[in-house]
Amino acid sequence: MIRTDEDDFSELEYGAKDLEPISLEERRARVARLAQLLGDSEADAFLCEPGTTLRYLTGIQGRKSERLFGLVVFADGSLLWVAPSFEVERMTRLVADGPGGEMLGWAEHEYPFRPLVSAMAEKQAQRIAIEPELRHVFAAGLGRELGTDNVVFGGPLTEALRGVKDDHELAILRRANELTVRAFSSMEERVVPGLTAAQVGGMMTRAQEKLGLSSIWNLTLVGARAAEPHGGTDNTPIEKGDVLLIDSGGTLFGYQSDNTRTWVVGAKPTEEVTKVWNVVRDAQLAAMEAIGPGKECRNVDVVAREIVGAAGYGRGYANFTHRLGHGIGMDGHEGPYFDGGSQVLMTPGMTFSNEPGIYLRERFGVRLENIVAVTEEGAECFGGWQKGPDSPV
Repeated sequence: MIRTDEDDFSELEYGAKDLEPISLEERRARVARLAQLLGDSEADAFLCEPGTTLRYLTGIQGRKSERLFGLVVFADGSLLWVAPSFEVERMTRLVADGPGGEMLGWAEHEYPFRPLVSAMAEKQAQRIAIEPELRHVFAAGLGRELGTDNVVFGGPLTEALRGVKDDHELAILRRANELTVRAFSSMEERVVPGLTAAQVGGMMTRAQEKLGLSSIWNLTLVGARAAEPHGGTDNTPIEKGDVLLIDSGGTLFGYQSDNTRTWVVGAKPTEEVTKVWNVVRDAQLAAMEAIGPGKECRNVDVVAREIVGAAGYGRGYANFTHRLGHGIGMDGHEGPYFDGGSQVLMTPGMTFSNEPGIYLRERFGVRLENIVAVTEEGAECFGGWQKGPDSPV
């Protein structure tokens, strides 16, 4: 039995000493930017409940419950917290030294909708946008009180607010993904035949934790399991010559990494595996060339899919079974997306995964994933490309 649980990755060290988390001042600037977006939209206010957007704006953590606790941002930049009356005192203390804002309590017998609509009327706010993650029970209740035409989907506002990253966000995202790529490199000599997928996944977790990432996740797939893009990590043993696909990432100061490497363990890759790997790499690089400001997101997916089809691995979703990529930031998957239906125009500061794949059912799969950022000139890759199918480096 090969022991991996004692490997402490002593050659790795914390990799973010030169970076700082997002400050309160930066979050206040985000609120001001949302207010400006509201001023240019059809809505007078924006409502979110605990989740990523609330943390993005205020740094306040929280969990959803059956009662509405939320934040309303008005077009004048003012904040209104909506909370059950028995939580108002606690919430007032919680936000006092942070984002601030007024507090609106609602009694258990009256529900939050009428008090919220009255507070909106005092602000002369008639229409409210709701974030995509707000639960339907609250959106419907607000619609009954305010009128359904005055409750609008806030997806475009959320995407405009969070979709374009500033320099500080880009620095954190870049480093997070560089650290995950560094963890992959540390696996080159450690992954050998005889280990199981679960053992390798544990090693990737420890390596990324040593480098400073938290909330690590990984998907480690061996051989035919790699032909299922989201197959589960299990105790499948790695044999000499097996294809190994690892998709992994973690969190740095609230921002995500997400990278995938595919390679052959303990033997020279076969001609077929090499061919598939190179087609996937060609698709990834062609997609990279298609990224740039003012271009539609869907075209990047089309370009990559054409490479796969032209190489003889099926048109459409035959063996490249998923979209090319997703946005990434505080959420591992967030808008906008690289899919064939997205008409979103790319803007410098948007960040995406670039992850084409070919999956040959019951045989093996290859996926290569890097995080990229749209720049003024085209695109930047965070962490560098994998060199070939014989190593994760």
